[in-house]
Amino acid sequence: MNESLEEVWRKRYYRAVRKFQDQGIETVTNLETGADLYISLRRKWNPNLIKLTNYMGYSWNEIAPYEN
Repeated sequence: MNESLEEVWRKRYYRAVRKFQDQGIETVTNLETGADLYISLRRKWNPNLIKLTNYMGYSWNEIAPYEN
């Protein structure tokens, strides 16, 4: 993968915001600040998410194939 993991997370955040907006759900007004916060939080809980995924017998590719 050529992209850094944080770049992948940033794109994921933007896709999610776009989906929310398409459904009329209010989102943050400053997308960059929101993305920075998401990445900061994701750094904290991502290791536990990976552990849970492995414990349940899945690969991350099965959970989020577009992140690979």
